[in-house]
Amino acid sequence: MNSTVLFEMALGLGSPWIIQDVKFENDKEIKELHITIGFEKKYKFTDEENIDCSVYDTKKRVWQHLNFFEHKCYLHCKVPRTEFVNIVGT
Repeated sequence: MNSTVLFEMALGLGSPWIIQDVKFENDKEIKELHITIGFEKKYKFTDEENIDCSVYDTKKRVWQHLNFFEHKCYLHCKVPRTEFVNIVGT
């Protein structure tokens, strides 16, 4: 089992969310874990009315998670911004 699968399981991620990168910074002064989360390309997210929406943009966000042993843990994600596209006649 590689670290990507391990962290996907630990964070409870499922489709369309995926771990894109895992980096440890470990020296005398800095002990940090950085996990980059992404989503499957061309995935359509469902809005509150159960309508599929295309991603037109993303916004970079960072959250501090619970520590991973002695390492501070940060989650990095380009959060999708979606747009409802109404196709007339379907």
